[in-house]
Amino acid sequence: MALPQFIQTNGVTTGVTPVTVVPAPTNSSVVHRLKSLVVTNKDTVDVVIIVQMADGATDREVSHTSHNAGVAATGVLTFSGNAANAETIIIGGKTYTWQNALTDVDGNIDVGTLQADSEDQLTAAINLAAGAGTKYAASMTAGAVTAVDGAGIVTVTANVTGTAGNFIATTESMGSGAWGAGVLSGGEDPGRLLLVDDIVVDSSTKSIELLLGWPVVTTECDFVVTYSREGAPDLASV
Repeated sequence: MALPQFIQTNGVTTGVTPVTVVPAPTNSSVVHRLKSLVVTNKDTVDVVIIVQMADGATDREVSHTSHNAGVAATGVLTFSGNAANAETIIIGGKTYTWQNALTDVDGNIDVGTLQADSEDQLTAAINLAAGAGTKYAASMTAGAVTAVDGAGIVTVTANVTGTAGNFIATTESMGSGAWGAGVLSGGEDPGRLLLVDDIVVDSSTKSIELLLGWPVVTTECDFVVTYSREGAPDLASV
């Protein structure tokens, strides 16, 4: 399996913008099979694959699947008891510090009496919800995530969708709390996933193009096309 190939370009919505993804093979005896195409873009985009045939046969069209709006990365902090004074939680570089006696410094959170209090206070602090000055420091600032309090867990979600959220680090110094992983996970960039196992690139194929069309023709959109393929690796350069 060859490594994924990448094409990055800027598209201006003049109706339809063709982008050549795979040119003709350099060796007519070589056969390649496209495995997948992903168009990652800032806005919803309509995508159609056109296979241009060099031998004069009718060009083939392969329609896209549904649009992926993107997924925000998440992480779970599991509690087994109440937080303790001076313990910390770090999310994306922002430090939250538990205190028995709350002081007004960004990041400070009141421990509370019960485990449920700690979960509630942390969630309120991350979301800047009700309780400023009592549950958490009045000078608290927003971080890179939002939070939801569950039964014994606090689930955090990156503020923005995409794979960038998978690099948000999560650590803690708690004796009664632990993250499920050292970083958030599950973030996906917006785009259209195109499964194209039926497209074979051989000597009869001139090129494979994406036709990218936007609903609003005045919008400019940056996009990245990623494709993977099987077969000998001597495609013409793109």
